[in-house]
Amino acid sequence: MKIIKRYSFNDISIICENLANLYEDGIQITKAIELLNDFPLKKNYKESLKIIRDEIEYGESLGESFSKFKSLYPTFLIGMISIGERTGKLTYILKEMSLYYKRKDSMKKEIISASIYPIFLISAMLFITITFFIFIIPSLSDVYSSMRADIPKITKILIKASNYLNENPFIALVYIVLWGILLPIILLKSRMKIITKQILCKFKIINEIKEYEIILLIKVIVSSGTNISLALKYCEEDSNDKVFKELNKEILKGSLLSEVLEEVVSPSKYTIAMIKLGEESGSLDDRLESLTNTLNKRCTEKLKKLVSLIQPSIMIVMSFVVILFISIFVLPIFDGMYGGIK
Repeated sequence: MKIIKRYSFNDISIICENLANLYEDGIQITKAIELLNDFPLKKNYKESLKIIRDEIEYGESLGESFSKFKSLYPTFLIGMISIGERTGKLTYILKEMSLYYKRKDSMKKEIISASIYPIFLISAMLFITITFFIFIIPSLSDVYSSMRADIPKITKILIKASNYLNENPFIALVYIVLWGILLPIILLKSRMKIITKQILCKFKIINEIKEYEIILLIKVIVSSGTNISLALKYCEEDSNDKVFKELNKEILKGSLLSEVLEEVVSPSKYTIAMIKLGEESGSLDDRLESLTNTLNKRCTEKLKKLVSLIQPSIMIVMSFVVILFISIFVLPIFDGMYGGIK
């Protein structure tokens, strides 16, 4: 049975940050996990922490205990915790993971925030269109009949569609719901998912967000001193993204990080230049930190610009729909009135 993953990056970040701080202060790991329940976490995360604490008391390691809840905790996080336990860098790795998921949560919220208004406008437009078909067009149909006006073909087709919708509301509703549910499912199927990703990759902002996420992940791995190949393997298992497999393959060949990223990810020239500079100067960690901050700021600004462009575009489309409605339904009435006067 396939596990449905419902990660809350905010909750994961809170858990990692405070677990690291409590453990660093010398508090026993089981007691530290127990204290985490006092933080504002979702119910399923609080319940998972109780079981994780019990598993540790039974002799399981922290990584093994977290692995019982792969629907809540990413494989990458579980793997990094296991590495931290083995290398004695658990506190440091937990802090890095907290920062990583905090930034991922921030980017996720930026994307959602940027999407809300356009989705609202599109939903409003669809609602108005359905309302027209159910209430307005039937009334106009009666007006045309009483005037015995000669109406355009497109108007007749839309009136017939409106009549069908009103006469068969259940069938029409099923048809709309099926399209609303089946279409996303079809798009998320393995083959269609690949095609959808290929289409999305044509958009520059999508590529830049993807670049930011990969660089952020590399930064966490490098900062924690973890084996890059092993960490990428966990990422591959977690996301099923072939990019991580290709990155790992090239790194195992002994290529430099900058060369691997340039070949597999094709990031911006600025990103490659910063990483090369870090490799040559021995300050890769600092360069990656600076780079992630720059990329985060750039993505946020571009998302805001994109929204500022989408909003007027949707308003123009809505205006076009109104003009179209007037030309299809209102003008024939005036033509009929004018013909009646003559």
